[in-house]
This record gives sequence, structure tokens and C-alpha cells, in this order.
Amino acid sequence: MYIPSCLRLAVPRTHSTLGINATAVRTWYPTNHCHSDASVEGEESRCCWANSGQERKNPLVRSERQKVALVGPKSMRRRYFDAGSLDTHQRDLPPLLLTDVSHHLLAKPAAREKNLVVLVTGATGFLGRRVVHELLERGYDVRCLVHTPGKERMFCHREVEVQYGSVQDSASLSNAFYDVDAVVHLVGIIHPKRRDSFEDVHRGGTANVLAAAKEAGARHFLHLSVIGAANDRSYPYLYTKWLGEQEVVRSGIPYTIFRPSVLFGEGDEFLNALAGLVRLFPLVPVIGSGKNRYHPLAADDLARCIGITLGREDLKGQALDLGGTQRMSYNELVSEVAKAMGKRRLRFHLPTWPIYLMAALTQGFMPRPPITTDQIKMLGIRSVAEVGELERVFGFTPRLMEGNIDFVNSVGVVEGILMLLGSMPRHIRDH
Repeated sequence: MYIPSCLRLAVPRTHSTLGINATAVRTWYPTNHCHSDASVEGEESRCCWANSGQERKNPLVRSERQKVALVGPKSMRRRYFDAGSLDTHQRDLPPLLLTDVSHHLLAKPAAREKNLVVLVTGATGFLGRRVVHELLERGYDVRCLVHTPGKERMFCHREVEVQYGSVQDSASLSNAFYDVDAVVHLVGIIHPKRRDSFEDVHRGGTANVLAAAKEAGARHFLHLSVIGAANDRSYPYLYTKWLGEQEVVRSGIPYTIFRPSVLFGEGDEFLNALAGLVRLFPLVPVIGSGKNRYHPLAADDLARCIGITLGREDLKGQALDLGGTQRMSYNELVSEVAKAMGKRRLRFHLPTWPIYLMAALTQGFMPRPPITTDQIKMLGIRSVAEVGELERVFGFTPRLMEGNIDFVNSVGVVEGILMLLGSMPRHIRDH
């Protein structure tokens, strides 16, 4: 199993809960990497220990040498190491939760009980990582549901708990939801796959998360949808987002639904894709008239709204359409990106039907086509909220796009070509 190289096992010399005696702190690295020792005395570094709801009641005593388990999803080899020697072993173990906490929190577990535990699905995504940061800044205990092992390394310097699982596999969610007070559900896709259809993820995945949250006794469910979600099967993305909303409303859990317009921020796919077109073409191709309206909102501002909502009883039972400070057409978005890149670009408008035909052909064999037929149809749908709604509800003014999208300058010719072929470069996506 992959373990981030920065995770450390740091335990006091005697800890009654885990029954561990340790004389040193060692940084554990994956196989073929070195180990470094450090004295426990005065150690304030991060520590890593593993438990789940059951293991909290039953100390992790694997042998006389007291083992601490670190495990991933069921499909991966279980790996554990000795608390004293950190010698690695391979063995099948029951699923446990990988927890990253600080030394002082481990020594004083009672302090953790005072904070609300918030579970975030989609925690490593474009919006999720910002939500995790916001919740930590507000003093919540954050538990992250991670789908792809390895992505949790972005949190290795933060006090978070990490649980591997998939929203489409209800069995993998059981350990993640113990003692959860609130859930922030952010998982969604824009490119469906054979095993990950819109309905599987947006409706089925949401239903699984709701079931786990309800069983755990969660008191607030925050759900990410989108402006335009509606009961219209001709738009699969928007229709399945609406189905997910219906699951939330019927669940019986107090909820808040967020319906943002286009989100922007470092690592976003939309503006970076526009930047690729601006970088490659003196005449930027635009499908249709480009007059459709959007209401771009900074992802950091939406994360702030989510953090505020957790402390607001009056927002339970609400579905909120959210946009930024100004509405913009697609043409204006292209111009704003070009301006941020210091480029002067004209636009070349393409008729919709040949692009639609091309998309229908490419999405049949490309795993991640540059554009889909569903996205082309959605170009005709307005994606705007009431102006000033966010300020009225949350009490702050969202940032403008102008002056806050310098990240588009990181898109070069190579990145532009890759995005034109439907591949988002990792260094841009994960920044």
C-alpha cells in the first residue's frame, strides 16, 4: 500500500489507550527508503496511528511488540509496522482507518471530543481540498474520504483523518462514518465512463453516502449540486444532479444544497482549458454565439460558504443558487482569460452541429473527449443566480475574476495541446 513519505509514527513513551511503549519517533518511508530517528522528548511533530470505531474500544495489540496497522482499500495488500522497530510486514488485516493527528492530540484525546467531526467526500478534488482547508481553519475535526490511494499526500501536513473508499461501494463507507456529526458531499463527475455513469455517481453514490450518514446519526448533510439541475432527461448531467438532490431531500437528514455556477481557481479545468485555446490560436474557436450567460464564483469563496453553513441552523432545508460578483457571457470569459495572459485574441464562431457530430464520434472511443454532446447542449442553458444572493445569505462579497486568475499563465503550448486532446496535465490539475 502507498503511504505518504511524510507520515510519522509518534507515540508517547507510555500510552494507556493503545498500550504502546516507544522510545523513539521514526519517520516511516515506503519500501527501499530510509528511516530517521528522533527523540520523543519535546516532540511536537505529526503522528500517525490507525483505528476505527471498533478499534477505539479494543486497543491495537497485535503481539508482544504492539503493532499499529496502516491499511488501504480491500484490493490492496494490508501492511503494518512495529511501533518500536518500524519493521514492515505483509499480512491481511481487517479494514482500519488511517488517522493523521498531532502528538499533543494523541496525548490528550479528550480535546478532540469537543469538536464537531465533519466528513468530506471528494476531499482531494478541486473544491474538496479547499473545503478541507476551510474547515480546519474553523476548528472542525475533518475526516477525508479518499478514492485514489496516493492523493492523500496533499494532507500529510494537516491534522486530518483519511479513509479510503468509494461512494459507489456502500461497504467501503462503514468505517468512515463512525461518530460523524456532519457530511459535506462533493463527489461528482463531468466525464462519464462505462463503470462510472452520471447516474451511478450522482444518484447512486449520493444514496450510498446518505445511507451511511443516516446510520451514523449525522445531523447535517451539505450537498454539492449545480445551477440548472432539473427533471429533464435530455440533459443527462443536469438530470442526474437533480436525481441526487431528490435523494437528499427524501433522506430525512437536515440538509443544505449548494448550486453554484462555473467555479474558478487554481487547478480548475474550465478556465485552464480556455487558456489552452488562447495560447494555441490567434483566433479562438467559440461554439455557437458565445452569448450564453454564466455567473463565475471562486472555489475558495464557495468553500467559505460551506464552512459558514455548518454553523447556521437557518440554512438547513435550503437549496441555494450561488454565483459571484458579476455575470459574464462565454465571449467575455474568453476575453478575460486572454487579458490575464497578456494576449489580444479575436474569436472565431463555429456552428454547433458539426462540433456536435464530432463530439458524438469521439466520445465513442476516447475515454476523456475534449467535449461531449451533453456539454454542447448545455451551452444553451443560462447558468446564473440572483445577483447579491451570496452576499445576502453569507455576509461577504465574493472576489472578482479580474485579477484572480493569474494561474492561467501556467498553461503553455504543450499543456494547451494536451487539453485540446482531452487530457488535463496533472501539474495543472493538482497544482
